[in-house]
Amino acid sequence: MDPRTRQEDFINLNPIQAGGRTSAKTRVLVNSYIDGYAVCDQCKGALSEIPKPDIVGLKMTMIDFLGVNTVRFTHGAREAKYLVMENLLESGDSVVVDENAHYSTFIGIEKVKAKKFIVSNTGYPKFKIIPEKYEQVIKKVKKETNKFPKLLVITQVDGHYGNFVNVKKINEIAKKYDIPLLVNSAYLVGRAEVKLNKLGADFIIGSGHKSFGAPGNVGILGVSNKWAEKLFQRSSDFPKKEVDSLGCTARNAAIVGLAVAMESINQRVKKWDEEIKKANWLVNKLERLGGFKLLGGKPKQHDLIYLETPVINKIAQSHRKRGYFFASALKDKGIIGIRPGLSKAFKLSTYGLTWSQVEYVYKVIKDVAKGE
Repeated sequence: MDPRTRQEDFINLNPIQAGGRTSAKTRVLVNSYIDGYAVCDQCKGALSEIPKPDIVGLKMTMIDFLGVNTVRFTHGAREAKYLVMENLLESGDSVVVDENAHYSTFIGIEKVKAKKFIVSNTGYPKFKIIPEKYEQVIKKVKKETNKFPKLLVITQVDGHYGNFVNVKKINEIAKKYDIPLLVNSAYLVGRAEVKLNKLGADFIIGSGHKSFGAPGNVGILGVSNKWAEKLFQRSSDFPKKEVDSLGCTARNAAIVGLAVAMESINQRVKKWDEEIKKANWLVNKLERLGGFKLLGGKPKQHDLIYLETPVINKIAQSHRKRGYFFASALKDKGIIGIRPGLSKAFKLSTYGLTWSQVEYVYKVIKDVAKGE
């Protein structure tokens, strides 16, 4: 296999990779922890209690950063969500979940054999989730099943449109009906500061490789005190091992990389307002150009941008490469990350780019749209 040099050789607009770019320091340090069980030199049976590398310190830093009572690291955000679901739900229980949720949220509900009730988005072109609709769906669940749902799930920022949802309003509804609320913040926390104790919810999910600049797959589960004992029960046969994490989860390069990323997390999140300015600048310039239309809420509150692009699609109809011409034209100019073959609409992210890079991206897209 050849070395991957996409980040070094191109401007990468891929929205699922933007928040996962690792720092030079991360790349250097994780190299010494890529061997199997490399973090286990001083393990006494519990991964979260290893003193060197300082996973204990990572846990305490993350607890403070997330505003939670306790935290655990998993193999990914989906595993963190599922850990909550399998503890709170039984077969036939009802879950209320937003339509914009990641597919793994729906698969988790399916795996525990629960019944999902969907809070629909507003449809084209904004696709927004209205918090007040959660109460309507809760009442629907009660009417149809004669029971209240066992769990509410909200995607704080979705991976489709980059829409930002007011979680506090949903939490007020959750508390009114005494239903626990799970906040999937995989696309936000780490880019921005998000604290569970300020949201008032019960669980928060983060993703090291989506939003913290950590390598490998590492999920983050932050929990309020009310649920810690239920979620993190220890094995009767192996007292240092937690049952629902099967003893140990994220380790080696993934957990060490997250620890390195957390050293500069406070500086990282301070740049969030500037990141939003870049996204809105690019959207406004492209819409004024004509033939580009933002899908999702406006102005942008997140770096993920989803554009409807009739001007690109019109060119594709007569181009010899059809829909593939656009990604190819951008790559010729040093820009990648737009999914090849798409011409009617595509996603991108400006996260982590410099202003000069964002301006260059606009210039290249403008030139391609004008056939230059």
